[in-house]
Amino acid sequence: VTAFGRIQHQKISSSLQAINSESDNETTPQTPLCDLQTFLRLCNLVQSGGEAKNVIQNSQCLLNDVVETRRSKKLFQGDTVTFGDVSNLDVATEVEKKGYVYKPKVKKVKPLPRVDADGNL
Repeated sequence: VTAFGRIQHQKISSSLQAINSESDNETTPQTPLCDLQTFLRLCNLVQSGGEAKNVIQNSQCLLNDVVETRRSKKLFQGDTVTFGDVSNLDVATEVEKKGYVYKPKVKKVKPLPRVDADGNL
């Protein structure tokens, strides 16, 4: 093996080590606590889901001090919501107070067709 080949090998192995160390530092994805529309209803900031929809789509709600217009925006620990006179509601503490548990939607698995040895259904 030439000296160039050894240097190239060292560069590749050091790059792989850097990639592995970065992936070790990554945390697992957080589980959302609830979505924005549900959060507004939980905190009694709006009376109904329809009102929550209007409030969010009319840019009257802030998430982490940024206007949010997506009703189904997932909220995580550390997020804060501001709406009207109420400012900086911590999502984690409010959801914990209400005892709400987020249940992600699970897609149904469709059964596969059975095929016999001849290839017939």
